[in-house]
Amino acid sequence: MNLFFYKLSLSPREAFEYLQSGAAILDIRPEYETSFRIFDVSIVYYLPCTSCREELSLIPKDVPIIIADSVGTKSIEMMHYLKENGYTQVAYLAGGIVEWDRAGLPLNKDVDYEMVGGCACRLQPQKPRTEGSLLR
Repeated sequence: MNLFFYKLSLSPREAFEYLQSGAAILDIRPEYETSFRIFDVSIVYYLPCTSCREELSLIPKDVPIIIADSVGTKSIEMMHYLKENGYTQVAYLAGGIVEWDRAGLPLNKDVDYEMVGGCACRLQPQKPRTEGSLLR
């Protein structure tokens, strides 16, 4: 597939349009952030930023990739890294999953397990996860 990204930063709506045409999301958020809110689109690769460099070969080079994180800060760095390693069809999701959610785009959420807290060092689930808790 050969989709051409006209810019490196995509708004959530622009990213969604590309995803409907066959692009994939590379979600680089840490595992604890993907346990309560995930993209509900056709092709998503989950590869935390901390292991992405070691496992880069798992990401196909022939599929347009939109890199996403929580708010769009780490995805810029990862986009440049992918480009340096031969990925030509790469862009990043401006604002990350936070803006995606704000735009009302498809997500699966476990609202009871959503992390809350004043800063990253104090994040904890809103309610403890119980047997049978599901993403919605």
